[in-house]
Amino acid sequence: MYRKKRKITSNKKLLMGCLILFTLVVGNTGLLHAVAAGTDSVSVDLTLEQVFQRGKEVVKDATEKATYKLIATDKNSPMPAGGKDGVYTLSIAGNKEEHLVMAYKAAGTYHYTLQVSTETKFEHYTVPKTEYQIEIIVKRKLGGDLACWAVLIKNQEGSKQDGMLFNYLGNDAQTVVKPPETETETETEKETKKAAARRDSQAANQNTGSQVRTGDENRFAKWIVIMSTSLVIIFFVITKKKSDRRAESTYCNQK
Repeated sequence: MYRKKRKITSNKKLLMGCLILFTLVVGNTGLLHAVAAGTDSVSVDLTLEQVFQRGKEVVKDATEKATYKLIATDKNSPMPAGGKDGVYTLSIAGNKEEHLVMAYKAAGTYHYTLQVSTETKFEHYTVPKTEYQIEIIVKRKLGGDLACWAVLIKNQEGSKQDGMLFNYLGNDAQTVVKPPETETETETEKETKKAAARRDSQAANQNTGSQVRTGDENRFAKWIVIMSTSLVIIFFVITKKKSDRRAESTYCNQK
C-alpha cells in the first residue's frame, strides 16, 4: 500500500514536471519572439537626386544649394539620423544624390512626404514644385525576421515613380555664355570708332597740306571765276572799239 501511494506520488510529480516543462517551452518561445521583435531591424535606403539643367544640358559646374524636408505622416515613424519630431531636413549642393536611410524595428505601414523647403530660392533657376508621397511596408517573415515588403513612391499627381528626382531648369534670367567682346559691338563703341576715324582723316589732310573744302569756299571760287570772265570780256570789248576807231581815222586821212 505504501509502495502504491509512493508510485502515485511519483507519477504526480512527473506529470507536474511535464506540465511545468511544457509551460516553460511555450513561455520561452513567446519570450524569444518578443525579444526578436525588439532587437532585430530592417533598413530602408531611399535615394534623392538633384539636377540643374539649362535647356537639355546638365550644368556641370552648378553650385546652388537646395533644402528638402522629409515629413513623417504617422506618429513614431522612424526617421533618418538627425530627424526630430517627425521632420528631417537636409541640403544638397549642385548635381548630386543623397541617401535617406531609416531603420525599422516593428512591422507596419509607414507614410512620409518629401518636398522642397520653402526657403529654397534661386535667381537663375526655377524651383520645382515636385512632391513625393512615400509608403513603406514592413512585415515579419515566418522565421521571425523583419523584412521590407514594399516601397511605393508617388508624385503629387498620384503617378508611381521609380525614384525621387528634383530637376531645376534655368529660367530666362539666366545669363547664357557671353560672346567675345570683339565679335559684338555696342552702338556706343561704333560711334566712338567713327569719331576716331574722322579725326584720323582730318589729321592726315592737315599733314599733306590739303584742307577740307566747305560749301562757302566753293561759292567764293565760283564768284572769282565769274568776275574774271567778266573782266576779260570787258577788256576785249574796249580793245575792239579802240581798234575800230583807229581803222576809221586812217581811212579818212587817205581820202
